[in-house]
Amino acid sequence: MNEAPLPSLISSAIYRGKVRHRRFIPRERNFEHSVCYFYLDLDEVPRLFNRRFLFSTHSPSLFGFRRKAYLGNPKHDLREEVRDRVEKAIGIRPSGSIRVLTQISYLGFSFNPVSFYYCYQDQMLVAIVSEITNTPWSERHAYVHDCRNSEREFNFEKEFHVSPFLAMEYDYRWKFTDPAKALVIHMENRAERLSSDSKDTKRSKLDPVTFEATLTLRRLEWTGNELFWALLSQPFMTWKTHILIYGHAAILWLRRFPVYTHPGALRVIPTKKVKHPL
Repeated sequence: MNEAPLPSLISSAIYRGKVRHRRFIPRERNFEHSVCYFYLDLDEVPRLFNRRFLFSTHSPSLFGFRRKAYLGNPKHDLREEVRDRVEKAIGIRPSGSIRVLTQISYLGFSFNPVSFYYCYQDQMLVAIVSEITNTPWSERHAYVHDCRNSEREFNFEKEFHVSPFLAMEYDYRWKFTDPAKALVIHMENRAERLSSDSKDTKRSKLDPVTFEATLTLRRLEWTGNELFWALLSQPFMTWKTHILIYGHAAILWLRRFPVYTHPGALRVIPTKKVKHPL
């Protein structure tokens, strides 16, 4: 980790913190884990990964950023894929930086339940693209959040089957802060449109939130020392995330939480513009 330092004006960073899940039906279950994310300016990825020992974007390495693990056709430039999705959804094509909050690959294994693309124009955040990968099907789905007019809270219908332990008949409410010294993403499943015969109707109408996930992170600069300690403190993050998802799923199954079958490919929509809160 003694390479020459990168320029000080680098936009990429490391984020460390906690992820917390809270499930309220049919009974309460919570967990919290330490996490490490990388906030990568896609313009900077080649020099960030190809100038460091054990890092790479294409050859076998201990740590990597693999284009095929992300949105769209792996033969296409990821930045342009993201811009295409934004343009299709909200009618503008961001001309500035595209920065992704994600977990990098370890020993060639990439796994991200969700990655967030922050899209800039004239140094202003104009859109966030949330790319979700479901488990165990490994399907991908993208939502485009229109951040013009300083919107950072979004209400929209769930249209993608994420987990066997979460029903489809939900509305989402997602809240974001801009990437700064602290970064928070809060996601809620809301039960306003549950059918009367749903397995989840026991949830109180006074509090329609049935599940929530919160990512609370603090920013570290992209330096050799911070990178070394981040990777040392959270080794093999993608493997850990994958194992924890299956471990928590096993606990839910053993405790007889309701299981929901996959509704089929018709519910998988490539891109969806989300609605601003009323």
